[in-house]
Amino acid sequence: PYVVNQLGSALFYVTLGNSELSLAVPICNGLALVFSILTSFVIGGERPDDNPLQTVLGSALVVLGVALCVLSSSSEENGNSTDNMTMEQQ
Repeated sequence: PYVVNQLGSALFYVTLGNSELSLAVPICNGLALVFSILTSFVIGGERPDDNPLQTVLGSALVVLGVALCVLSSSSEENGNSTDNMTMEQQ
């Protein structure tokens, strides 16, 4: 578990250095929660006591939110490059 945690921390700092802060922080924080849940289940054998459906649904919503952030960022980049090309052609 310690090695996995350290790899996650290293990935966090690499991501912060190579991408936009407004995109990197929500992705890393959201996925850290999901990876913590998965790691505790796989390595520790821990299962959510109250309602496992809530845990799975919450994790799925976090992943969906991260996907929306990534898609939004990539569509903005594509949209800006398309606008620049159209202005240059005129």
